[in-house]
Amino acid sequence: MTKRVSVAPREAVIGVDPLERKITLFGVGIAYVMSLGSVYGWVKNSPTLLTAKKVAHEACQVGYHQVASLCEKSVPGSRADWALQFGYIFVCATLMLIFALRRSRTGIIFASLMLGLRLGMAGIVFLYVGVWLLIRAYRLQKYGDPSLFGSSRIQREMSQARRAGTVITATQAAEKAQVEVNTPRPVVRESSRYTPKRKSTRRRK
Repeated sequence: MTKRVSVAPREAVIGVDPLERKITLFGVGIAYVMSLGSVYGWVKNSPTLLTAKKVAHEACQVGYHQVASLCEKSVPGSRADWALQFGYIFVCATLMLIFALRRSRTGIIFASLMLGLRLGMAGIVFLYVGVWLLIRAYRLQKYGDPSLFGSSRIQREMSQARRAGTVITATQAAEKAQVEVNTPRPVVRESSRYTPKRKSTRRRK
């Protein structure tokens, strides 16, 4: 079994680029705001809202009432639960911030996925950040380009070469795709059979 060699250097795969860092810091800001919401819930001792799916005959369970397509139930709040939620969100957000400053892709993915799984639907943005960083790391390792447009071009060049009976590396495919993109289009010359009449600029007397 041959070991797959990464196209991009190891530092690029395990690190993050400026765009990934900005997206992570944006997610950190959202997490800190959500932690402030937990503080507000602790001060107010707000009730906790539980959701559940409908059971047989499209009816809600006892104690639940239907809201849109789900069933909801309000239970008395507990300051211990709000404090636990604040601590979890705050710790995960701080870890994301530290790993973003240290440019550690693995750390950011771990913290964002843990936060997203804990918050459920409210943490969908953190799940997106973690999965997005995983996909970009895969593209970097296989094609040397983390973007969807760049990796698609390289994959297309490799597929065309494979169909032609030749095998090229991702680096060669990237160079070929770049040459084709930067190649200027040929100038369209006027046909010798038909040349459109040009307007005369001479003034009539």
